[in-house]
Amino acid sequence: FVSPKAAITPNLAANRKIVAPFDSPLTGVPVPYPSKAGQIANRVYVGDADGTLWRIDLSKTNPDEWSADMIWDAYEGLADDAGQPIQTPPIVSIDTLGNSVILLSTGDQELINSTSPKTRVYSLLELPSGTSFKVKKNFVIDDMVDGERVTGPISLFGGTAYFSSFKPKSDAADACNYGEGKLWGVDYL
Repeated sequence: FVSPKAAITPNLAANRKIVAPFDSPLTGVPVPYPSKAGQIANRVYVGDADGTLWRIDLSKTNPDEWSADMIWDAYEGLADDAGQPIQTPPIVSIDTLGNSVILLSTGDQELINSTSPKTRVYSLLELPSGTSFKVKKNFVIDDMVDGERVTGPISLFGGTAYFSSFKPKSDAADACNYGEGKLWGVDYL
């Protein structure tokens, strides 16, 4: 990635950019963590067009030492064209031990009537591991079929993740039936 300052400061030294290994367009909303007023974010999470989640490490005081790493592939082991983008912002919270919990959903928010993509919802646990973190899956909702997808961002309240989904109709004979909507409430862990 290129520092945003490079775009607005033409006199910025050429060595003030960091090449990151992004292999797909970033499609999601970058989410800093921690993000409360007065806190200094030490990492940022963002999704890409293939359904992978990236962590940008801002923990070093020298920006030359910042890095970006793919931390989760929502479609690992499937065909290259099976992935769906992460376009909604990940939700970052903590568990009772203070470990980060990341909620994310996949699915193109513009192709709401497509019945072909397979989308997913994940809860991930980020555990300290030396000077970095390792990520493990708390749960995945991967039985969204026939184009069902999360519509809009996930909300977290009182340990419950709330989100809506929509499954477009697959029968073109019924013009009055657009599809089926659902409201979900699941434990965030």
